[in-house]
Amino acid sequence: MEIAEQLELDKLKAEAAYSEEATTLVEIKLYRDAVKCTLIDGNEELTSTILDVAVAEGLTEPLLSDSAIDALNIEILSFSKGLWRIRGENKIRRGM
Repeated sequence: MEIAEQLELDKLKAEAAYSEEATTLVEIKLYRDAVKCTLIDGNEELTSTILDVAVAEGLTEPLLSDSAIDALNIEILSFSKGLWRIRGENKIRRGM
């Protein structure tokens, strides 16, 4: 919620939606085409796209959905090691 406030999402119209978690449904606020997300490595802009934002109470960190990862052309090489690259590139990067 804090990040949503910083992004001033409350100024946008939200749709009520539900997210299916492991054992329950969670109500979320869904903001369509709400933010421009730019993937940056150091000073290099790698890719950019417009994303929907889903806001749910209780989340402790921002998450990227599989569709957001795809829209940013991210190719996951190893989840456990945090290795990824931009689709079509050879340079392998490490997550934080």
